[in-house]
Amino acid sequence: MTSRVRRCALLVLGALVAPLMIFTPGAAVAAAPQPTAVSVPGSFGSEAGCAADWQPDCAQLQLTRRTNDDVWSLALALPAGTYEYKAAIDQSFDVNYGLHAEPGGANIGLVVPAGGATVRFYYDNATHWVTADLTAPLVTAAGSFQSELGCPADWSPDCLRSWLQDVDGDGVFTFTTTAIPAGDYEVKATLGLSWDASYGQDGAPGGANIGFTVGKDNSPTTFSYDATSHVLTVSATGGLPSLTSPKAFWLSRSYLAWDLGATPGAARYALYAAPRGGLQVTATGVTGGTAYPLTSVSGGLPAALKKEFPAQAGLTALRLTGVSTATVRSLLRGQVAVVALDGDGVPVAGAGLQIPGVLDDVYAGAATKTLGLTWKRSRPTLALWAPTARSVSVHVYTAGARSAAVDTVPLARSASGVWSVRGPQCWRDRYFLYEVKVFVPETGKVETNLVTDPYSVGLSRNSVRSLMVDLDAKNLKPKGWSKLKKPHLAQPADQAITELHLRDFSISDPTVPAAHRGTYEAFTDTSSNAVKYLKGLSKAGMTTLHLLPLADMSTVNEDKATWVSPACDLPSYAPDSDQQQACVKPTLNKDGFNWGYDPLHYTTPEGSYSTRPNGAARTREFRDMVQSVNHLGQRLVMDVVYNHT
Repeated sequence: MTSRVRRCALLVLGALVAPLMIFTPGAAVAAAPQPTAVSVPGSFGSEAGCAADWQPDCAQLQLTRRTNDDVWSLALALPAGTYEYKAAIDQSFDVNYGLHAEPGGANIGLVVPAGGATVRFYYDNATHWVTADLTAPLVTAAGSFQSELGCPADWSPDCLRSWLQDVDGDGVFTFTTTAIPAGDYEVKATLGLSWDASYGQDGAPGGANIGFTVGKDNSPTTFSYDATSHVLTVSATGGLPSLTSPKAFWLSRSYLAWDLGATPGAARYALYAAPRGGLQVTATGVTGGTAYPLTSVSGGLPAALKKEFPAQAGLTALRLTGVSTATVRSLLRGQVAVVALDGDGVPVAGAGLQIPGVLDDVYAGAATKTLGLTWKRSRPTLALWAPTARSVSVHVYTAGARSAAVDTVPLARSASGVWSVRGPQCWRDRYFLYEVKVFVPETGKVETNLVTDPYSVGLSRNSVRSLMVDLDAKNLKPKGWSKLKKPHLAQPADQAITELHLRDFSISDPTVPAAHRGTYEAFTDTSSNAVKYLKGLSKAGMTTLHLLPLADMSTVNEDKATWVSPACDLPSYAPDSDQQQACVKPTLNKDGFNWGYDPLHYTTPEGSYSTRPNGAARTREFRDMVQSVNHLGQRLVMDVVYNHT
């Protein structure tokens, strides 16, 4: 998500009453649940096409009720200037709302910058707050709970049923609801009804989702957004502790870490486990699983664990004793949670567990295992590290999509948590998926998932299935590949680097064959303008070509027949115009462009850059590109994107 520049305008806070232009109504009458009409009469009425200013019945000033959230809105093109307005109900000033949503309140100031602007007005009949996007950001709590409020879908920044409002003008936007059922949720603050500007954990732009727990149905949940720090906080009250939100950490076979907040003095603690899920917190305890006592360690975590897990070093340490490694491994294949109980055995706090630390501890032997697809004597071996899985099978297919499996074989589990199987020679160049039965914390039960190989080196189009491809096969090696030597480089500091987006390199070059434009193969067209440009860079002393991410992306449709291009002349727009954005918005996620910072399979080249994305051709074409760049005298560096996940 990209950031958006926030535009600020000066608020005119006074109610400057012009003779005969502003009605001063008597006692305001409460609005009906939804009025027949809402308008924004103001001193810009004549500029908007009304017969005069301050006409609540002017057609040009009538707002429309939005179907997805019942908020009233209007987009109005206004010239530069300083104006005032308020909200009028049912085309009359009998009921009107001004500054701070006050009935009959002061006029609201509006400054339109030089050059004019399209101003979007919004009115919420529940709070009677009326605002314009030029004077205050539209803040939405977008998250996994919005459908519970009546939004068409979760994670919808354009649904104002979770609209945070700054009614008192103090810079803190709030929203309170009792409509969220008990459960665990995630949220971010979004601005401008889109993901262009969003803020996650600790106010970080585009940051991590913010988790919160609603302990009881119909209990109040309040969202607060600080416009200065961009920090969104959520407070929910009532109900029993939740065991699903993973707020505690199982770091090793013997130690857990938990931020207990105000409940460090609980009478006792316990690890609860249920092989197939189903743990339930009641007023008298926890049901549906087995309890394993935990001891609070006054000195905290051991020094070695504090060093290994610095983010958890200051948390309360809980110790698990008398449980074998084999038992720990078994527990990790089901639901696990930690609970604090008072002297009467009543749960006072609870949390799900994050388990990467303990997995690394009890399955340390997996670090030396070879994972993914390997070949020996023309036979493939598949190896998958899935220590929490209950079973794993492989389905083998002859086609990349829409075909039935021709073979289904179970994998064998080892003590390292690695599942493996050795297949016959006929599996070469066939597609496959893993069927994994595993407990899923998000659903609270054991699920059966059909998934690609996370270590895939080959894929079908759109990553529907993994491919059993032998990277040492002769047909995947360009002529001379085995003897290819990298251009000489005495030391890394000698590099002169050019950064390049693979698709941009050739997509608009008419000297590149049409089928090669935007693909790996464009680098092999030595007579094209694009390659001549690279040759010139080499002669000028550039040593290294750095390509933006090339790993299999999650969002680009690799079926090029579905691509749609913007229906406008982008170069014709001025550099500072907003028309480019308006032009490309309808085709977002429908064209072939992506920066590539959304990798799905790190070890397979992106299929949309291949002339034949289905199968192993993308690997051969990737190597064609590497060889061609090296022959031009440049080394090739690939942005691996690991730090973006």
